[in-house]
Amino acid sequence: MTPSEDTDDWYVVKLWEPLHFIRLEVQLDIVREGRLEEYEKEFGGCTIIKIFDNHKAAADFLRLYNAF
Repeated sequence: MTPSEDTDDWYVVKLWEPLHFIRLEVQLDIVREGRLEEYEKEFGGCTIIKIFDNHKAAADFLRLYNAF
């Protein structure tokens, strides 16, 4: 996936451990392209399940996911 033409920001939806207490949230800190490994080290204990290049797509995904 590449950033959209008008931004180089990443919006990340994370699935926090433990799985018994699943909590999805849109990461408010923006992850820059090429910093994903650094991000995973900094915010250990989470699994990135989907990466979006804009906030609206991430928010729409959360609404759909939380509906189930």
